[in-house]
Amino acid sequence: METHKAYVDDSGNAEDPSHSACSIAGFVGTADQWAEFEREWAIQLANFFIPYLHMREFAHHLPAFDQLKDDERKDALRALIQTINQCNLFGFGAASLARRGLLECKKMSGPEVCKKWVRSAILPAVASARRLPIFKRKNGLE
Repeated sequence: METHKAYVDDSGNAEDPSHSACSIAGFVGTADQWAEFEREWAIQLANFFIPYLHMREFAHHLPAFDQLKDDERKDALRALIQTINQCNLFGFGAASLARRGLLECKKMSGPEVCKKWVRSAILPAVASARRLPIFKRKNGLE
């Protein structure tokens, strides 16, 4: 059985009344795909003199990204997206639109939140993705 690895991030803030949803998204791939991705990602970050990519900071020109001109920003984002695609990582995501879901998230912490999201969002998303023809083609499962 092949080992898979995922990177997952969440969004939403239960303490902010303007937030009515929380979400989780990420990428999954084999250990080999991730090794290639991590090498290529580091190269692309270095090419654009940025230490990491966090879209909330990137989108608002915050300090790690404020030196980039508009054309450089577009080029950096294009190169990083291309890296994800070339390494055949598969993206997935899920959202809870209920405020109740946000409040549940707020009550939990650490591994408890992780287990809930894995059971309710990540595993179904990845399982569904594995049935898609594009996932099968990218991972030689056809």
